[in-house]
Amino acid sequence: MQREYVLLAGVDPEYAAALHRLGERLGLDFVIASEDGGAASRERPPTLTVIEIDGRRDDPGERLRRFVKPRARVPTVVLARRLETDTIVRLVRDGVAEVIGIPAEPTEVAARALGPIDAERHTGRGSLVGLTPAMRALRTEIEAAARTGSTVLITGETGTGKGLIARTIHELSKRKGALVHIDCAALTTTIIESELFGHERGAFTGAVARRIGRFEQAYDGTVFLDEIAELDPPLQAKLLRILQDRCFERIGGTQTLHMNARVIAATNRDLRREMIENRFRKDLYYRLSVIELEVPALRERLDDLPLLVQAGLEEIAGRLDRAVPHVTPGFLDELALHDWPGNVRELMNLVERVLVRGEARSLDAADLERGWRTEALADEDADFDDTSEPALRPEPLLPEEDREERLRIVDTLRATAGNVSRSARLLGISRSRLRYRIVKYDLMHLIPDD
Repeated sequence: MQREYVLLAGVDPEYAAALHRLGERLGLDFVIASEDGGAASRERPPTLTVIEIDGRRDDPGERLRRFVKPRARVPTVVLARRLETDTIVRLVRDGVAEVIGIPAEPTEVAARALGPIDAERHTGRGSLVGLTPAMRALRTEIEAAARTGSTVLITGETGTGKGLIARTIHELSKRKGALVHIDCAALTTTIIESELFGHERGAFTGAVARRIGRFEQAYDGTVFLDEIAELDPPLQAKLLRILQDRCFERIGGTQTLHMNARVIAATNRDLRREMIENRFRKDLYYRLSVIELEVPALRERLDDLPLLVQAGLEEIAGRLDRAVPHVTPGFLDELALHDWPGNVRELMNLVERVLVRGEARSLDAADLERGWRTEALADEDADFDDTSEPALRPEPLLPEEDREERLRIVDTLRATAGNVSRSARLLGISRSRLRYRIVKYDLMHLIPDD
C-alpha cells in the first residue's frame, strides 16, 4: 500500500526542501508535478496539493485548473508571490485552503502548509469511532448541527477529537468555502488580531502590505476557533461584534467587511467557571453555544477501545505499509486499566509507537513498553538523574545563536511541564514554529506522550 503523498507544482526548491523535512515526520511522500499537470502514477489522489503562483508570470486561474481540476476534492495550498489582494480573495473563495505569501521563512511556510495534516495526525481519525450510547448520540448531534448554519461550541478534554468534529460538521454541511482553522492558543496577543481580521498597509510597524485575515478568507466556508477560551477580553468583545453584526474592519482600515462564514468554536476549559471568574464573557458564550456538543472522555467509553485500536492500527499500518496485526484480549485488557488523561490522541500515539517498534503479527500485553502508564512514568522520572539529561547540554555542533535559542526553549518547556501551547505564548512564536524547533533541536523527550 502506497503512503500518503503531497503533490508539489512549481514549488521553489528552498520551500520544497522545508516541506520535505517536516513531511518526513508526518510519514508523507512528495511527488513533483510536471508543468503539463501530470504526475507520477499513484493509486490514490494526493493528500494535499501545494502550488506556487507568481503574479507577474502566471495566470492564477489557469494554473489552478491545470493542477487541481482533476483532483477537485483535494485540499490546495497556494504559495503566492506578488499576487494582488483581490486575486488572493478570489482564490480563497474558489476553495483554496490556504494562501501563503512568499518570500517568507521556509520553515514557517512548511508549518502552515502542512499544519492541517499535522493537526489531523495529533487528533487521530479514530476519534469518532465508537458504538457506545454516548458516541451514537454525539454522531446524531453532529449530523443535526451540520444541517444548520448556527454557531457551534464543542467542549471536551484535550485529545478527544474536537478538531475532527469541527471538520466533520463542515464537510457534512452545504458550505462551499474552506474550513479555516484558527488556533487561539498558538497565536501571541500581538498578532492574533491581525490574523483574525487582517490589516491594511502601514497599520503598524512592519505592516508593509495589506493582509487578508482568517474571517475574510473563510468567506462562504467555516471558521473554526480552537481553544476559544485563550482569547483576551478585548478580542472576545470584537468577536462578539462579528457574531452579532456579521461585519468587521481590517486593522487600520475604514471599510466594513461582511462575514458570511459559519463559526465553530472549541475549548477544553469549563466556560461556565471561566464566566464566574470573569475570564470569559457571558454574552459571547451564549452567542457561541447556540448548539453545544460535549465530547466524552475516553475513560467514559472504554467499551469503544477495541474499535478505536483497530481503526488506529489500520490507519497507521497503511501509512507505514505494514500488515495490520491481530489484537489479543490481553492487550485490550491492559489498555482498559489506564485512565487515559490524553484521551484518543494518547491512545493513537501509543498504538503508533507499538506498531513502529515491532512487526509482530499479534499484539499482547507484553508488547506494551515498560512504563507506558502515567504511574510508572512518574516512578521512572523520580529515579532519573536530572544532571545527566542531554537537554541541559547545548548542542556542540550548533551555531551560538541556535544554542541560545535551544536553551531558551528547554527552560520554557521545563517551566510549562512540556505544554507546547503555553511555551509558544511565552516564547512569542507560533505553536507550529515551536514544534519545528522541538524536532530540530531533538527535544521531543520534553513533551509528554499524551
